[in-house]
Amino acid sequence: VVQQEWGRGREQVWRVVKGCARALSLPSRCVLAVRDGANGSYLLADGELTWVPAVEVEVLDPTGAGNAYAGALAARIAVGDSAVEAGCVASAVGAAYCASADWAPADLDATRAWVRARACELRPRAMPPV
Repeated sequence: VVQQEWGRGREQVWRVVKGCARALSLPSRCVLAVRDGANGSYLLADGELTWVPAVEVEVLDPTGAGNAYAGALAARIAVGDSAVEAGCVASAVGAAYCASADWAPADLDATRAWVRARACELRPRAMPPV
């Protein structure tokens, strides 16, 4: 997972992601994620680039959100989710961290339900970058 803060259009994303994959000597079966903060993330899997939008939340504390995203992405891929499915869950987990001023949610079941619902909302919006 690479963190990138752009503020410019998505047209340059493909070059950045491919450059990262080359620099890391990643085989095609690997998944590379490039995070772009509130703009979402970009996933390279099986030679296909997909943009996954971010979940819009009021940011109380972004501390740990990137690590939470990376952990969720890796965990969901490890259990067999597609890169896009894993990216949607990871985006929702990262947003949950941003929206919480507390490292541990008071109601874990409610947080899990919130993450699942947000991931479901993101799936139809994930697409190749324009």
